[in-house]
Amino acid sequence: MAIKKLNLDQTIFELGRKLKAHIKSGGDAHLPASDDNNGFMTTSQLTQLKRVYNGIYSGREALPQNTDILSLGPGFYVGYGFINHPGAASPSTPASWITLVDVDSGNDGRKKIEVTDSFTGYKWYRTIHTGGAPTSGTGDWVRIEGELTLWEGSSQLTSPVTFSQSLVNSNGTHSFTKIRVYYRSDYDQRGSVDAGFSGASINCTNLNNDANISAPDLMEAELKFTNTTAVCSRNVRTNLYNGKTDNTVYSRQEPGSINITKIVGVK
Repeated sequence: MAIKKLNLDQTIFELGRKLKAHIKSGGDAHLPASDDNNGFMTTSQLTQLKRVYNGIYSGREALPQNTDILSLGPGFYVGYGFINHPGAASPSTPASWITLVDVDSGNDGRKKIEVTDSFTGYKWYRTIHTGGAPTSGTGDWVRIEGELTLWEGSSQLTSPVTFSQSLVNSNGTHSFTKIRVYYRSDYDQRGSVDAGFSGASINCTNLNNDANISAPDLMEAELKFTNTTAVCSRNVRTNLYNGKTDNTVYSRQEPGSINITKIVGVK
């Protein structure tokens, strides 16, 4: 096919038209990017932007049952019956609940996947490293713990306190994986203990600050839970000390000195 020849005026006009198309598109903006053609951004950048925009503003992409979480590309998803779900009985067992999945990806097969159960709020994450092998990165799902405060203050709980939320759901299942109790002693020992749903036991020790006097305190508090309350059923301090004229060790019971500062449900 013969090449069309242009005179000088036609050449200048054609160059100007192509320059406007490349830079200003009629004097207002670059040509928009499309799924097939680069514009103000590349087609790949446009695809990623759509995934983010759709996930945030237009709702998550709903996926069919038996979708493998590890096979998902970047995006925001929701579905029922995912495969390779960290909360299911096995990787091949579909999870029988609704789940939200966020996937970020990098180059060379790298991914970060975050999974959140819609009903329980339980959350896990997983990374896949260079090459894309599922056993790379974290190698498995890592549980992310979250705390929901049920009660907070500073008290020996001699009278019951009421939780902000019941320990059980309406269907009778537990609302949390465990209960965590934070405490502080009168001597400023601080800590926390993880407990079940019936109660907690706290033990700590205080050594006398005078090196010439041996008089340690052994402290213990026991808490009892119902589905909606907590109370301290026992709070005692046992003081050990030496006699003045011999090395005999004596003990005496003293008032309790453990104060509960916060009770949380662990999701």
